Amino acid sequence: MNDWIHSDERMKLRQEVFRALTSYLDQHCRHVYEFCNIWTAQEKLFDKSIEDAFQDYLLQNLENSYAKTN
Repeated sequence: MNDWIHSDERMKLRQEVFRALTSYLDQHCRHVYEFCNIWTAQEKLFDKSIEDAFQDYLLQNLENSYAKTN
């Protein structure tokens, strides 16, 4: 593949992120997959750990959902 997002390196990174978040799959399946896409699409990787960044992502989604209901 010519797309850098789908390079072997990025696919291995996606696998690493997915494995790190497997404990969240039962309650946050959609968010895990979305976050894996976001994490691997970043040219500059996050400064936080995968799990910390995912927790921030969940909180942001929760806050956005709450704001839309009000």
